[in-house]
Amino acid sequence: MEETALVQVGLSQLARRLEQVAQERDPLAEALQQELGRESREAYLKDWKTFARWLEATAGHPQTSVDLSSPAGVLQAMGAWLQLGDQTARALVQKWMADQTRQGLAAATIGRRLASLKFLARQAALKELADIRLHLLKAPRPEKRRDMRGPSGVAAMVDLVARAEAYGTSPAAKARNRAVALLLLTNALRRGEIGRLAMADWSPEQPLQLAIRGKGRKEKELVTITTATAAAMEAWMTLRPAWMPSAPWAPLFCALDRAAETRSTRELPVALEQAQTNLEAMAGPDGKPPAEGSPIWWEEMTLATTSVAFTGKAVYRLVAALGAAEGKTLSPHRLRHGAVTTLVADLRMPMEQAQALARHKSVATTCRYFDRAGELQAAATASLGSLLVGV
Repeated sequence: MEETALVQVGLSQLARRLEQVAQERDPLAEALQQELGRESREAYLKDWKTFARWLEATAGHPQTSVDLSSPAGVLQAMGAWLQLGDQTARALVQKWMADQTRQGLAAATIGRRLASLKFLARQAALKELADIRLHLLKAPRPEKRRDMRGPSGVAAMVDLVARAEAYGTSPAAKARNRAVALLLLTNALRRGEIGRLAMADWSPEQPLQLAIRGKGRKEKELVTITTATAAAMEAWMTLRPAWMPSAPWAPLFCALDRAAETRSTRELPVALEQAQTNLEAMAGPDGKPPAEGSPIWWEEMTLATTSVAFTGKAVYRLVAALGAAEGKTLSPHRLRHGAVTTLVADLRMPMEQAQALARHKSVATTCRYFDRAGELQAAATASLGSLLVGV
């Protein structure tokens, strides 16, 4: 009997401790970390901050005591909005959308901001924190789709690779730029996916395999690259600066500006130490931080190496500069459009194969990347018209 009583006491203490742990955690912060990738998380936080400031300035919602400069402060402000109840919270969002429309914001921008609030409301409902039915609100429809057409066709692709290589100011920069251009054109990688590549993601032993961390995905996925891309990667690796770390977490493509070496020796060690501190702060109830190699661990290491990496922003600047030299507007996203269009229109591949290249969840999304629909429609109309000659 005494042993049974001791077991019951122990279970009671454990239950109280587990209840305490449950109360200490922030469900919204956990959802933000677990459900979204870094880019989406930063974009949503930015949209929520904009909404919180609007609540304070326009709706008179008291946020003066909340520091919106930190993610915790933004989440606190959004938590206060969730507590207003369904009708009041939803009415405020409707007024916010109308106010943005009057300001002349694009429908796509308003729709993206509404999507961020819908995510928050959905997570709050799942965590049983609030029931705000934002799914009843519809985003405004854009009057026309943005023109994101990129260079398509074999000649345009070959020209772009040559211009990227020529844009380099040193042998290392030329090799890096060539490899980046080939990944953009033949694998349709996003700029963020290139910026997140680490030394562990490519190996000369398996040169045709590349591990990427895709948009909105926590785990890495393998993609196949061409022999030309693999050769460009190998050429870059032979010229990659010796002062850059070669550890598995180190960025595969790095900056080559004059101050990069200084940043690698002064700023990088401090950032890595801070990343370790951040990981330790994420320790669970067992006291253990996220394990090395876990998605959260990779994310922290990627953030720590931003100062020396050839980031997604750097990829964007490179592509934009190549376009500006020709008097054109060019971006990595436009190159994805061009890759899909070339595959379908010039190589006659099915749209499902283009979907596999772009790694879209829906083929409908891939169809929006095809830039020659007007040409196909004109050809189809001409073909049907030829049957009716003389009618």
